[in-house]
Amino acid sequence: MAAAAAAHPVPTSPPPARRVVAPWARDRLAEAAAYAVICLFLASMWLLFGGLITVEVGALACGQDCPVVLAASKVLLVATVTWMLLLPFTVLLLPTLLLRAAEAATDIEAATVRKAPAPKPFAAAAREELRDPVTQAFLVSMLFVLLLLVGVLLKDNSPVKGSRQERMGSVICEVGLLGVYTVDFFVACPILTVRTWRAWRMMLHT
Repeated sequence: MAAAAAAHPVPTSPPPARRVVAPWARDRLAEAAAYAVICLFLASMWLLFGGLITVEVGALACGQDCPVVLAASKVLLVATVTWMLLLPFTVLLLPTLLLRAAEAATDIEAATVRKAPAPKPFAAAAREELRDPVTQAFLVSMLFVLLLLVGVLLKDNSPVKGSRQERMGSVICEVGLLGVYTVDFFVACPILTVRTWRAWRMMLHT
C-alpha cells in the first residue's frame, strides 16, 4: 500500500488563482487618475478666478463685509489651497497628456497620409502661434498687468494721501486686476478645459 501511494501521490489542491490585471488596464487606470487630477486642478483654477472676480466686484459694490464677499472669500480660500496642492502634479501630468495626444494624432495622420508635410518656416509658425487663443489671452492679460503696474506707480508716487492721483491709481489698479481675472476666467480656463478633454478623447481612441 505504501508503494502504491508513493507511485500514485494524492494530488494537492492548487493554490488560489491570483487576479492578474492586464497591462493595458493598468495604463488606462493610471491615465484616468491623471486626467482626474488635471480636471480637479482646472476646476479649482476656474473657481479661483471666479472667486477673485466676485470678491473684487463685491468689495467695490457693497464693501468688504458684504455677505457675498465673505462667501466668495471662503470659496476662494478652498480653491487656492486645492490649486496649490495640485499644481506640482499638474505641471508633470498635463504636458505628458498633451504629448500623448499629439503622438496619437500624428499616428493617425501618418496612417492616412503617406507624405509628411513640409516643416513650416519660422514666420508662419510664429503667426500660427499668435493666432492661438491661449497665446492671445496671455498677451491680453499682460496688457492688464502693465495697466496694473501703472496704477501702482501712480498710487505710490502720489504726493498727498487721498489726492486725485492716488484715486486714479486705485481705479487703474482695480481695472487691471479685474481685466486679468476676467480674461483668465472666461477665455484661458475654458480653452484649457476643452483642450484637455480633446486630448483625453484622442488618447481613448488609440
